[in-house]
Amino acid sequence: MLTAIQMEHFLRDADKALSALDSFLKRPSSATEALKSYVTSIHSVKSLLRSIGEKELADIAAGLEDAGRKAALQTITSQTPPLLARFRPIVEPIRSQVSKRINEDDAGTEDVAFLRTQLAAIKAACEVYNKRGAESAIDALKKKPCSRATKQFLSEIDLFLLRGDFEEAATLANKISMKL
Repeated sequence: MLTAIQMEHFLRDADKALSALDSFLKRPSSATEALKSYVTSIHSVKSLLRSIGEKELADIAAGLEDAGRKAALQTITSQTPPLLARFRPIVEPIRSQVSKRINEDDAGTEDVAFLRTQLAAIKAACEVYNKRGAESAIDALKKKPCSRATKQFLSEIDLFLLRGDFEEAATLANKISMKL
């Protein structure tokens, strides 16, 4: 079972690989760069399939990866489309789960008053270089439902604190608060 973050990474990598493979199949070429792109993309598909326990399909992808390295265009053009036809239905439920999660994350479940209070606490703590105080406010926010954008901002503030950049953390906390 993939975590939410793993699903997002899986989907991003799957979409990138599928796009590159579809492009290659429209104009198959034995040119070095084209084959290099094919091998890289089919390798991604193989790894993605292995990560979710699809051994049979991963083995097919491994064979296609080898065919790409050998510039075996006949094998590539005949066997890649059926593999992709079996891979796409695996990707779609993951896409649905990621989309559902994103919609839930952005469904407006944030407690804006609490968010403003904690952002003010983060700003105040950073202004006096109180890392623990800022981290405490961030931890309180992480325990509440919040949008994807808020989670991203909190990660950025965390990163500023990790680097000891209290001024940037305070500025970002203030900027977020002003947008609410």
